[in-house]
Amino acid sequence: MKSDFIASLSQNTKKQYQKSWEKFCNFMDRLNDSPLPTKPENLPLYVTYMHRNGLKSSTIRSNLSAISFKHKANGYSLDVTHPVIVQLLKGYKKNEITTLIRRPISQEILDSICRSTYLNTLNPPSGSMYRALFSLMYHASLRVSEVARVPNSFHTLKYNEVQLSRNKVVIRLSSYKHSKGKGELTPISLERKQYASCPVKLMQAYLQDRNGSQGQFFLLEGLPVTASSVSRELKTVLQHLGYNSTLYNTHSFRIGKTTDMAMSGSSEEQICMAGRWHSDAFRKYIKPNIINI
Repeated sequence: MKSDFIASLSQNTKKQYQKSWEKFCNFMDRLNDSPLPTKPENLPLYVTYMHRNGLKSSTIRSNLSAISFKHKANGYSLDVTHPVIVQLLKGYKKNEITTLIRRPISQEILDSICRSTYLNTLNPPSGSMYRALFSLMYHASLRVSEVARVPNSFHTLKYNEVQLSRNKVVIRLSSYKHSKGKGELTPISLERKQYASCPVKLMQAYLQDRNGSQGQFFLLEGLPVTASSVSRELKTVLQHLGYNSTLYNTHSFRIGKTTDMAMSGSSEEQICMAGRWHSDAFRKYIKPNIINI
């Protein structure tokens, strides 16, 4: 029964829950108390401890879920929704910094990035790779883990998942992050357009510089490009263009595409299809009031 309960978790969730549980056990050791089962009054103490160590309310909730799961797996009941905990988390969330809201990278900003002289200072393969990668992230509404290597990620775009012709690029990721179900999903097809960030044109330029026809699609000096490299170069090019790079990150492409679609009159169904959403979560990505700040 216990093994079946634990088997319901994905491998990534198991690893994360184990890390969270180990941290909780270390905290309980300092209190000279048993972590399993823990006393209800210990949870508010641990919530306060996590907050003082800089954890956000969302991360604290994830840790509480791990603790609750561990108790259930061992036949114990633990209420992590006690009013005291709920009020603590509400207060922490209100006080969290809100100025670091990720701003959208619109097509206008993307075009500027793709024309940037900064990218010309990189060696030709690197410059063409970043142009193609940034363009594809925006136009296909992709997350960084879907184009660059992230630890414990298995859905990064592969060379054999890209089909490129003169006027069209089609990508067929075998699995998307947060996608439901398994197997190949609906292909993403992008047409050639007359603007600086045209993904077809930039992908063609990148493939002229790319060596080989195997492995991860986006390579940097022959090795799979990492998410940290993508983030670093994005911030550098934005600084070069005069933007406050602290207000943007790799998710800004997805936010920008969603906002641009909403502002151009796309329906909710079209936006959900473009971003592969199964709920109304796309609404929080629409930020027309700050698109041109």
